[in-house]
Amino acid sequence: MLFRSEFPEPADAMISVSMGEQSEKSLRLWFDRTIAAQLDWGEAYDKLRWAYRTRWYGTPTWTYELGLEAARTGRFDTNVPHQYWLCLLDMLNESETWQKMMARPEALATLRAVCEGYLNADEAAFPPRSLLTIWLIGCWGAEQRSEERRVGKECRSR
Repeated sequence: MLFRSEFPEPADAMISVSMGEQSEKSLRLWFDRTIAAQLDWGEAYDKLRWAYRTRWYGTPTWTYELGLEAARTGRFDTNVPHQYWLCLLDMLNESETWQKMMARPEALATLRAVCEGYLNADEAAFPPRSLLTIWLIGCWGAEQRSEERRVGKECRSR
């Protein structure tokens, strides 16, 4: 089958098809092709996060690593780093706790970097109060009480 690599839609459709194979390698192949065509193709992230749920054959670790990968792009002009937050929410829906998630290596530092990255980006596109609330939840989960109080005050002042 011949796909035109400059369009994300065909490779994106194959993510759903490859879920039946129960192969992380196949899922990643089609996901990688999709985001190579368009980095911020949200449907690809949604589908891969869904495939990484334990009900299919995924693991919370896969979901977390996808989130880290998205956050590390540093593309705060897109929704890509926000995928880190969405990955955390998916992990929460799969019976992880905030405390367990924030105990993972890099979890809190990455959440802070994502929130700060968006805070330094276009304020109209990324409301500061929403970002600070996300950061506040991370501080609470990591039991960083002094930072939690500081962020809470900043959130109330905006």
